[in-house]
Amino acid sequence: AKQIYTRGISHINVSSGEEVSIRDLAFMVKKITGFQGEINFDNSMPDGTPRKVLDGTFLYQLNWYSKIRLENGLKLLYSWYIENQSK
Repeated sequence: AKQIYTRGISHINVSSGEEVSIRDLAFMVKKITGFQGEINFDNSMPDGTPRKVLDGTFLYQLNWYSKIRLENGLKLLYSWYIENQSK
């Protein structure tokens, strides 16, 4: 962490380098949550930026890599939510 502050860095991209489309993410969340409804996309809307992958080079240089893949992280988060929603 000292390397970060001595360089005057205030923000760091934390990225697994894993790229997933909004469509794939929506269906991943649907599967994890057991949502039975439809997912509809408005194809008349602009796509926006074709790719939005964060650059994790700085953290990789510090030998930091994510240990949890996106799908597993979403599963863990959803499980935590179900267990804690009434608290």
